[in-house]
Amino acid sequence: MMAEAVTRETFDSLAAIQSDPRSPLRWSSPFVLPLWLEAWWRSFGRGRPDILAVRRRGEPIGVAPLMIQGNTARLIGDVNVCDHLDVITAPEEAEVFFQALCDHLRLRGVHRLDLELLRPDSIVLREIVPAARRRGLTVEIEPKDASLELALPGSWESYLKMLTGKQRHELRRKLRRIDQTAPHVFQTVSDQERLAAAMEVFFKLFRSNRRDKSDFMQEPMITFFKTLSQSLAEEDRLRLFFLEVRGVPAAAAMCFHHHGTMYLYNSAYDEQYQSLSAGILCKALSIRESIRSGMKVYDLLRGAETYKRHLGGQPVTLYRCTIELR
Repeated sequence: MMAEAVTRETFDSLAAIQSDPRSPLRWSSPFVLPLWLEAWWRSFGRGRPDILAVRRRGEPIGVAPLMIQGNTARLIGDVNVCDHLDVITAPEEAEVFFQALCDHLRLRGVHRLDLELLRPDSIVLREIVPAARRRGLTVEIEPKDASLELALPGSWESYLKMLTGKQRHELRRKLRRIDQTAPHVFQTVSDQERLAAAMEVFFKLFRSNRRDKSDFMQEPMITFFKTLSQSLAEEDRLRLFFLEVRGVPAAAAMCFHHHGTMYLYNSAYDEQYQSLSAGILCKALSIRESIRSGMKVYDLLRGAETYKRHLGGQPVTLYRCTIELR
């Protein structure tokens, strides 16, 4: 059997791995893309990250973006800004990748992997957990949270038909009301030239929306959002949606896309336009735009806000997984 080597990567070398068209690695979660990991680490990280790649004949077969504290290793990120995480590997290489990673971590005195939040279709739950159990390791899995998502059909009318009768009636009523009572424009900002000004509008709406949102959007969170949005825009992943009413920004939705899924990352609205349902309409129109652009899934991410179900979101359980390495 060909021996595997574990190397410590930088954000730059990780980005090179991701951009390699020959690479078979599966980046299932956007929250472990190099741009996301780097934005998070530069805003919230301490020390040096342990981005560990398992290589065979110099070529990576898997990556674990870790932060190690004492005898425990966790995935880079946190639940405040990363809705789900995962390791990066080709599914058929997952067991070999995990074995080499385990051996390396044990030699460093790491005895536990504490991994959250994980989707049911994550590489960790589908491939790593069975491999760990085959090795006789103790594995514990517990539900921790849920996100909501919906499969997108090929047209807006087909989407409306997916909703329940009540949901469809309410959404059409809201759209009809704003059409009849207020001049409005829905627009998308994705280019780098307009990004800085658009983000300032987003921040203003965000801070004025609710007290808890205002408290959330402080330094270093502002720095994180600015860095992240810039990096997403550079890769043409960012979509900032704005609903303007009477020429004034009334609502915004910060979205990004990855592998055919549009993610609703954050949103805000001006409360003086609450009677026009500006917040939920901005999100609904972002779904319409996602359908037009060919997206297959719209992920509303974590949070129990009622609008997510009103827009047709279906729950996806997110898990925490701990693996004892000894």
